[in-house]
Amino acid sequence: MIIKKNYIPNFITSLNMLSGFTSIILTTSHQYQLAIMFILIAAICDTLDGIFARLLKTSSNFGVQLDSLSDLVSFGVAPAYLVYFIKLNEFGIIGIIISGFFMLMGGFRLARFNSQLVGFDKDYFVGVPIPSGAILLLSYLYNFYIKENYNFDNNITLAYTVLISLMMVSKLRYPTLPKFNKLTKRQKIFYSILSLLLLFIIIITNGKFVFYIFVSYLLYGIIFYLKGKIHV
Repeated sequence: MIIKKNYIPNFITSLNMLSGFTSIILTTSHQYQLAIMFILIAAICDTLDGIFARLLKTSSNFGVQLDSLSDLVSFGVAPAYLVYFIKLNEFGIIGIIISGFFMLMGGFRLARFNSQLVGFDKDYFVGVPIPSGAILLLSYLYNFYIKENYNFDNNITLAYTVLISLMMVSKLRYPTLPKFNKLTKRQKIFYSILSLLLLFIIIITNGKFVFYIFVSYLLYGIIFYLKGKIHV
């Protein structure tokens, strides 16, 4: 049987959605670390499907729509359910509203991205991408509630969830990953060393450093926005 080229990236995208669904089931079973792991697997699939679509030259509107539906499940619904299950359920109806707010803002972020999509390669994103928003939320939960049980004021988690939600639909610009084939030899060496260094730090900190990497990414957009306002 001959497999059509466009089936490959779409299959990977489907694995993204399935991973998000699996995460929801694991959250219900109180297996929080595994739930986070499956969302990270979804993030890997979300990266790979785009790479394969470009390599095989099979980018299509169908693939874009399937990707967005998968992202909403894996990076909108699954993280929102996880933060509600771990902490926000303590706020009753307010917790439901705030966790649902994260999911809704993620959905709005995806809808805006699709409606403004022109080509498949961009130099920046408008607003924090939903996978990054999910990892910002998950790494916070992992660091301060799952791996270490810090006695934070619960309002901090509430406010943090709202902040990430709003940043996804903000107009702040965030850079995309550099296109490796377009980099100079020196730039390739630099990014390769930097990637290996960050991976090493993530491993020796047992994954905790992921939170600080993505918080730095979040602050990048805020700082450059304020810098532009000051110059005006």
